[in-house]
Amino acid sequence: MTDPTTLANAFTITPVRDLTDLKDTISLFYAYAGSLGFDLAFQNFDAEMAAMPGRYSPPQGELLIARDSDGNATGCVGLRPLPFPGRDLQICEMKRLYVTPSGRGTGVGKALASAIIAIAQQLGYSEMRLDTLPSMVAALKMYRMFGFEDIPAYYQTPLEGTHFLALRLDKHRTNSTADVADAQHEGHV
Repeated sequence: MTDPTTLANAFTITPVRDLTDLKDTISLFYAYAGSLGFDLAFQNFDAEMAAMPGRYSPPQGELLIARDSDGNATGCVGLRPLPFPGRDLQICEMKRLYVTPSGRGTGVGKALASAIIAIAQQLGYSEMRLDTLPSMVAALKMYRMFGFEDIPAYYQTPLEGTHFLALRLDKHRTNSTADVADAQHEGHV
């Protein structure tokens, strides 16, 4: 017999491919922005939302959404290319990783991060960057567990203490696609 707590914590992660998923992802992005306690205008957040999926669109980008066993959206993450004019660098950015309060502690954040890293590798990116705040202690710990390292700022931010991190994807090893998919489906990552 299956333990009911396992069923309660089960989730699925899928690429955003239909209007329902896109609307739910946008709602999660707004929830993320609202949870920060400051305005994301310096990142042109409103324009980003108006253009969704925008730079997160395949084939160079991706949006993932996590849903619990009842189909409720519990988390999301985006991947987008970072432009570096005049340089042939395959660098992407993990953006807007967010897990709802009801989804926290279930492994969905780690599963979303793992899945988006694997997708970035499949797309041929050599490096993934991200930024996070000092107050996001659990997120910073998770990113370091994946192998992200501190780098100099790659954009201007008014937020003091922002951590800028990068992961060399050509050196990072992930589980096989099947193992990651199985773990995500079961909610064990």
